Amino acid sequence: TSRLCAATKLESVREISGGRVSLGSFSEAQHVLDPALLEAVMQELVEEVRKRAPDAKEADKWRVVDSSVFDAVQRMGWAHFQTHNGVRQSAIRLHVTYDLIMGVPCKAVVSKAKVGEQKIWQTQWEQGMGELGDRNYSLDYKLLDRLDEAGGFFLVRLREKSFHFEAQEELPLSPEDTQANVTRQAWGLLGKERPRKRVRVIWIRMNSGESLALATNLSVERLPAHNA
Repeated sequence: TSRLCAATKLESVREISGGRVSLGSFSEAQHVLDPALLEAVMQELVEEVRKRAPDAKEADKWRVVDSSVFDAVQRMGWAHFQTHNGVRQSAIRLHVTYDLIMGVPCKAVVSKAKVGEQKIWQTQWEQGMGELGDRNYSLDYKLLDRLDEAGGFFLVRLREKSFHFEAQEELPLSPEDTQANVTRQAWGLLGKERPRKRVRVIWIRMNSGESLALATNLSVERLPAHNA
């Protein structure tokens, strides 16, 4: 905290803060700081970065979604998520959407640590935008259906050892696919509930010998397997 106070003496920081900030002010902020304020600050920083980034092509609208958990001081009551050995523990989760083509973050949401990635993710969708996500974003197949209905497209990693897939149409592999270690691709249905929208699953052999499975609602023409 003392280092933060020292930083407020810098001219560039005073232009934003309006002046020096005392140690007591920082201590008091830990009691009153809420997620809405943190989110507003993060979004303002995101907009600053976007202004400095080059324009992306209209056709290349892919974003990476992910989140990280950070410990918070106990006095941030709104961030409390569990009590361990009689000690209250607080933490926040920072949900970030990263513009893959522009190479900059484009959205940021702060929540309690226990708020899941999927819950925040579905509030960030935009029509015509592609979403890249790890296995946590593919656990709810109905969510992928809703993203498709909202006019978005996706490429998400599946849990290789636990996902259920009913293949309906096996697809051929191009020489480029084979060279990229793609071993199979097929259209079909995820999960056992019906009705469900079709997805294309792509299997890739990793250098470790393990298999990587990706699901997308894009056609081969729009997203060749070797580009996944």
